[in-house]
Amino acid sequence: MGRFHLLSLTRFSRELFLRYLRPASDQLLYLASPMNSQEIRTAAAQKQRLAAKKKTVFLFMGRLNEFKGIRWLLDSLRGELPPRTLFLIAGDGPLRALTEEFCRRHPAHCKFLGEVSGASKHKLLLATDVLFCLSVGGDMSPLVIPEAFGYGIPVIGTAAGAIAEWITPAETGWLVAHGSRENLAAVVAEIGARRALLKGYSGNCFRKAAANNSELHARAVLDRYRELSRRSPGNS
Repeated sequence: MGRFHLLSLTRFSRELFLRYLRPASDQLLYLASPMNSQEIRTAAAQKQRLAAKKKTVFLFMGRLNEFKGIRWLLDSLRGELPPRTLFLIAGDGPLRALTEEFCRRHPAHCKFLGEVSGASKHKLLLATDVLFCLSVGGDMSPLVIPEAFGYGIPVIGTAAGAIAEWITPAETGWLVAHGSRENLAAVVAEIGARRALLKGYSGNCFRKAAANNSELHARAVLDRYRELSRRSPGNS
């Protein structure tokens, strides 16, 4: 294989590429919010109008399989669930039947939505207070996290892989040890008991998304490609 340039989106993915490949360069570009600056401002204004709702809404959105951590989440929620909380689960996959059964047993706290997209997904994210991103650790650039930040949603994430790079504890979310039901349940209970702390987290997420919106990201990618083009042997 010939030498090539690598523009990696996370430190985790860059380290994997460097271990197994031999790129000519190893520059890093952080994954941007998929939303532009106007979309982020609009989401912030819409979110503000929903701030008075009484329940804290948690969302799992993704593939319903072992890798994404849905079984771990359901196991962590067994027992008495925090009052004034609602757990929404959106997605499909091999553990769908398990997920639907859990939601049927806890109708006051849990709701299964199936797959969502388009306007339904936008409405769902506006109504969400906290997102789960519980992958085993092999996610190299989880788009769902910057997407959540664009809606002012802090994230409970696995303290592994690229997920840990995105979340700043006590600012934009919480990191939990993968597989620890006690750790995850304790974080959920704390958030449920202290809903007021979410306002500060949400503001931090909006600011992070605005500082790395899709327009700025596209500009950074083009700048890097121009730089690499100038440095290539054919242009020297």
